Amino acid sequence: MKNYVFLMVVFFMSGNIVWAQNKKQDWKPITYKGKSYLSGGLISGGKVSKAVFDSLIAYPLIVRDSLNIEHTATAYYLTYAERGLFEDSTGHPMIMTDYTGVHSEKGHLPAYWLSSLQERTKAGDTVLIDNIIFLSGEAKPAFQNSEPIKLILTP
Repeated sequence: MKNYVFLMVVFFMSGNIVWAQNKKQDWKPITYKGKSYLSGGLISGGKVSKAVFDSLIAYPLIVRDSLNIEHTATAYYLTYAERGLFEDSTGHPMIMTDYTGVHSEKGHLPAYWLSSLQERTKAGDTVLIDNIIFLSGEAKPAFQNSEPIKLILTP
């Protein structure tokens, strides 16, 4: 019985030591090295018309670094929040949001996703573009993170 209790104490203490070592690796916030814009360099968030969004989303994003030098985004993740009327499990109508997302392919949306997105967009929907990565042109080129873009579509 003493051996069993001793083993339980040793097991419990070893688990706490491993947990404490993992706890030391704190989460570090992302530091953004640039500001993101839709193609054209004028829209970085807020409200935008559906027609303007549909025409600009086909082109790569633009990122301006701290020296105001423009770069094209090499990768990003786009989340589309589509508001619509749905039924709950009892058949009652309710307005809900349907979220879909896609990773860019070398800074461009996949062709099938782009055409689907341009057909589905409507006023009131929200587009969030985050995890924007660009290649900085500093003395030592490196991949950097840029600020996310949040757009609300208007008519």
